[in-house]
Amino acid sequence: MRILFFMATVLLSVAACSGGGSNPRDEMAISREAFVQAYLQLRVEGLRSPGLEISLEARNRILDDLGVTGDDLLNFAEVWGSDGEVMQGIWQEVDSLMREARRERAEDPSIEGYEPGREDPDPRGVGR
Repeated sequence: MRILFFMATVLLSVAACSGGGSNPRDEMAISREAFVQAYLQLRVEGLRSPGLEISLEARNRILDDLGVTGDDLLNFAEVWGSDGEVMQGIWQEVDSLMREARRERAEDPSIEGYEPGREDPDPRGVGR
């Protein structure tokens, strides 16, 4: 009986200190949205670049514009990388945003080589 009482006390104490159900990892890293935007912009820049490699200057400019650092991105990966459900959702969101950018590019008549209804299958065309 004492063990049951002790376990109930511990569980109630943990629940009371949990801050209303928020995940403590949320405070350990940049937001999911910040990570997605940084990854997306870095990826698009890389796809535009010769050899598909982003220059250090371009990387720093993008991260500075977003107010994040390379260490912020690494920390996010360390904090959330082992959570398959979270990471799957992130990659699905990135994929969706990349497809949306390709679709917008394909439908923009101001872009050279525009053909109505034709989506550019080459991911390097994103954002050009």
